[in-house]
Amino acid sequence: MRVRIVKVPPASVLEGFDLRPLNLQRDETRNLRGPLAGVLVEWGYARRVLRIARPIKRPRLGRSK
Repeated sequence: MRVRIVKVPPASVLEGFDLRPLNLQRDETRNLRGPLAGVLVEWGYARRVLRIARPIKRPRLGRSK
């Protein structure tokens, strides 16, 4: 599941998951395993990212040929 970390958990273990190897940073987007991502979202440490934002192609303004 793709999530954005909104705040870093103060503990190194959360609901049985060891967070030390992840080295979570605030405002980063990560792909995490479903159960771990779900726990972070439920505890308010992350928000689910539904899609990747991509630039929008806009028509060029200018002279027509």
